[in-house]
Amino acid sequence: MKHLIILIVICFNVNAVFPQDIIHLKNGGKIEAKVTEIGTKEIKSQETNFIGFSVNPKYGYDIFSEDLVNIYPAAEIDFYYNNMIFSSSFIYQEEFAMFLSPNKNYHYLDFYVGKYKDFGMLRLKLQAGTGIIFGKKRGELLNQYGKTSWFIPKTSVFEEVSYLNFDIPLQAGIEFIPSKYFAIGTDINLNLNPEKILCGAALYLKIGILKK
Repeated sequence: MKHLIILIVICFNVNAVFPQDIIHLKNGGKIEAKVTEIGTKEIKSQETNFIGFSVNPKYGYDIFSEDLVNIYPAAEIDFYYNNMIFSSSFIYQEEFAMFLSPNKNYHYLDFYVGKYKDFGMLRLKLQAGTGIIFGKKRGELLNQYGKTSWFIPKTSVFEEVSYLNFDIPLQAGIEFIPSKYFAIGTDINLNLNPEKILCGAALYLKIGILKK
């Protein structure tokens, strides 16, 4: 927790660590750059690099959920360097089963890299990466108990099996950024792995430093 607090403080002070100037143009425009020399007729400047970050709570819908709960929670942290975006995300899915034990669950921990392009207040992004999927699933049938009726089956107890595998996540999204500190967006997620393929769409909020 101490390291997380330090990281957040550093991220919020990025502008202090990498200072920049604002050059006001006659046409009303602005250029964010570092002034290197001021002459009588011209100003020399060097464009500064953009470094930013965001924290993104998400909720998604998985179209390949089968016997799982379709809506899943997720969280993502993004880091920006110029037009590059580096992300770390976590997705959790769990089965809803009344007469089966244990319930299956899936944890996706992934790392992405990609690029984004701004069009005014809109931002398009495309990312790919790698990660792991881990959780628990059912093995061999161990026992059954209860009475079977025409609408209530017996409860089946299975062996609990843990698993861990690599996955390949892909992500494409669009965001509306009304402020450089806030955005709302949606993305399409595809996660390829040997255990359970995830294909869904998510809505999310972004809070952080998103633009210069």
